[in-house]
Order: sequence, then C-alpha cells, then structure tokens
Amino acid sequence: MKAPVSLTSEELLAVLAKARARRLRDWVILLFLYWHGFRVSEAVRSSTRQAGLFFTRKKAEQRAADFPGSEVREVPRRIKGKPQTCYLVLSPQPIVNPGLTLDAIEGDEITQQRLKGSMQTTQFLQEHENPLLDEKSAWAEWLAERPRLGKKGGAKMTQKDVLGHFQKNDRVFDLSRRQVHRLYQRYATEAGLPRRKRHPHCLKHTIGSDLVEAGLPLPKVQVHLGHKSLASTGKYTLPKEDAVSRAVGKAIRGKAEFRRVQQSQLFGDESL
Repeated sequence: MKAPVSLTSEELLAVLAKARARRLRDWVILLFLYWHGFRVSEAVRSSTRQAGLFFTRKKAEQRAADFPGSEVREVPRRIKGKPQTCYLVLSPQPIVNPGLTLDAIEGDEITQQRLKGSMQTTQFLQEHENPLLDEKSAWAEWLAERPRLGKKGGAKMTQKDVLGHFQKNDRVFDLSRRQVHRLYQRYATEAGLPRRKRHPHCLKHTIGSDLVEAGLPLPKVQVHLGHKSLASTGKYTLPKEDAVSRAVGKAIRGKAEFRRVQQSQLFGDESL
C-alpha cells in the first residue's frame, strides 16, 4: 500500500485560482470536492451498470439478487501486488446516481450519501480567510448568479428564487462526471501539475492528507470522509511518495563518503 496521490497547498490554490478566473460554477464544484472529500459521482449525476466488485462469488450473487437479470462476471485484479479473481456484478439497466440535489444543502449544512459502501455525512459549508478556499461565500455567490434553469444568459435569481423555483430533487450542478474530469484536467494542466495529479479524485485525497498532517485524529478523518472502515482512512498516514523521494535524495547527498570525490573516480583510472 502506498499513500494516495494528493496536491500540495500551492498546487491546490493554483488549480482553484484557474477555475475561479474562468467560471464560478467550476470553482464551486472543486471546492465541494476538496472540502467534503466527495467523489465526482457524489457531486454530479452519474450512470453505471456496475453494481459492485466482490472478492467472493457468494457475495457477488447476493448483490446480484438486488438487480434481477444482472450478470456476475469474473475479472482479474491485483490486490496488494498479487493476482486475484474478483466478481463484478453488472446490472441490466443503468444505475443512476443523482449527485448533489438542492435538498442536500440546507442553510450551512450539506448532507450526502457516499457511494461505494461509504456512510452518509452531514457537514458544514466552510469559511476561510483565503477567498479561494471560502466555500460558504462561494456557494452564496453561485446561488445568486446561477442563471435561470441553468441556461446562460437567463435572468439571475436570488437564493430564495432558486430554492423556490427549482424542485428539491433538482441537481445542483448540471454536469456529467466526464465533464468534471475534463474541466479539472484543464485547470490542473494550466496550473502546471504533473500528469499523475490531473485527476479530480486527487482533491479527495488532498483533504484526507491535509487533515492527517494537521493532527486531526484518524477517527475524525474517517467520519469526515464517510469511511465505514478505519483501515480505509489509514492510508492517509503513509508518507507521500514525493516527500520520500526528497528525503532519499537528502539522505544520500548527506553521506560524507559520497561527497569526497576523487579525480580518478570522475574520469576513471588512466593506468588501467
């Protein structure tokens, strides 16, 4: 097991700045993904036929019973570096996750059922002295400027108008999961992030890593991310690969034996 790929503070702010400069909506989405550790499919609408991946056929068949006509398929996976046969349950009909809806946000609270077996969480919209990280203000601004019925150029609506005009189960963000991926990749690329950090799931990993580094007890991080198992949260205690790489370089450069370089070591012994 290795530490999840996360952003540094400078990288996170750079991505948020790129999104804020281009589109208010995109900035709000990225703030939600970061502050609450949402998966993209928990924030926006998504559709899949995959009803679950299990280590035993028995559990897969139990899950398949919830979806009449579903298929159980064997798929190879590598678990902790070892090959293993897993069982994928495929539903005959797409399984739709609505993402965040307007009734999920009440006042300063946001409640959402996490996916992949995680728990439901209720969290505050967060304030911050850094305007790029001030989620509460960003949400209020988004509500005030959200175009009518989600279309550009329409009449702007106040929070009261929005919540009164739209149905409670209307989506907060009228985007697909693929669109969010493309938007994040654009901003991450513009911010100069390496390819391995150009996936929006890095934002979930970043809040997890930031909370652990800030000294928040692991059970509290578990609750915030909606993990059922503390073991799932434990990965954020592992050292980051880039930090380890820097430490390795520093350690080797600090070896006195390597710093005493002889002329013959640089150019070889001419007598040979």
